[in-house]
Amino acid sequence: MPNTFIHVFYRALFTLLITIGWQQTIIADTAGHVPAFAIVSTSSPNFSVSSRTRISWLLEDININSDAPFTAQRAQELVRRAIAEVMLSKGLPVAPSGSSSDYYIAYTLASESTLDDGTLMKRYNISPGFNPSKSGANVYEKGTLLIHIIDANTRQTVWQSVVQANIQSDISEEQRKANIRSVVQSMLKKLPVTSYPSGG
Repeated sequence: MPNTFIHVFYRALFTLLITIGWQQTIIADTAGHVPAFAIVSTSSPNFSVSSRTRISWLLEDININSDAPFTAQRAQELVRRAIAEVMLSKGLPVAPSGSSSDYYIAYTLASESTLDDGTLMKRYNISPGFNPSKSGANVYEKGTLLIHIIDANTRQTVWQSVVQANIQSDISEEQRKANIRSVVQSMLKKLPVTSYPSGG
C-alpha cells in the first residue's frame, strides 16, 4: 500500500466556483488520474473574519474514539495542531474551549464507515463526492475531514470546508503530520479574512 495518509499534489488542479447564496469550491486532480483529494468549501454571504475576531475551540461532534483508522494514527491530535498552526499563521489564534468568542471552530474527522456521503450531506449539506482509489490490490477506505466555523450567538454554521481522500496507513508520524498540515492549509486557504490598516 502506498505510504501516504493523504498524498497531496497540485499538478493540474481544477477549480470550480459556483455562487448561489453559498460559495462552493471544488478542488480535484484532473490529469486523468483518480484524484488524491477533493475539497469543497461553503460560506454564508458577506462572512469574513479578522485579527479582531475572537475564535475558540468547540468540541468535535463525531466520536473519533470509535473510528479505528484515525485513532490508531493519532490523526485527530495532528489535525487539531495543524488547524491551530494554520489559523495562527493567518493572524487568527484559536482560544481554548469556553473562552469568550465571536465564533467557534470545530472539526470532524471520520472514515466512511462512520460518516458516509449520505450522512455528510444530511448533516452538513455538503459533500465533495470523492471516489476512493481501487487500483489493483489496493482498495482504500474514504476519509473525511470537515472544518466548520459557527456563529457563537446564533449557533449557525457560517463557513465550512470538507476534504475527502483515501485513508492510507504505513507512514511515519512526521510524514503524516506534514501531509495533514498541507491539506488543512488548502482547506483554510478559502477562509475569508479581512485585513485592517496598522493602527486601524
